Amino acid sequence: MPLIVKGFPGPVAKVVFNIDGATCSADDGATTVGVDHTWVGDLTFRLTSPGGRSATPIDAPGGQGNSGNNFCQTVLDDAAPNPIQGIGAGQAPFTGTFKPLQPASVFVGGDPNGTWKVHVTDNAVLDTGNVRAFSLDLSGFTCAP
Repeated sequence: MPLIVKGFPGPVAKVVFNIDGATCSADDGATTVGVDHTWVGDLTFRLTSPGGRSATPIDAPGGQGNSGNNFCQTVLDDAAPNPIQGIGAGQAPFTGTFKPLQPASVFVGGDPNGTWKVHVTDNAVLDTGNVRAFSLDLSGFTCAP
């Protein structure tokens, strides 16, 4: 799923990956969450910048036994104290701010303008889901006077 960034001035200093959603629910097939999926422990997310840098912010979160459903209003920020990999089925739908598996700092210094891609892989065959909404928060470098 692509996201196009235009007109960002200069290189990026920080990237925060958001799995959006309007109304959070753990219901199967919920259409108001950012990612609906019936067993999130099967999922791998890969974020790739326009320049080709990539990171895996989520990979089998909570382990492959995590049968919880859906990501909604989920923020992946390198500065967060709790890792996304530590979530459990009882916390579904997965909301809040988490540290990604691989840090987004890999994108620091790159040109954020262009097409960003999120690729989500379901590593099992019996589940269903959709990537519905995601966004990026980009920060640039600032110069002190």
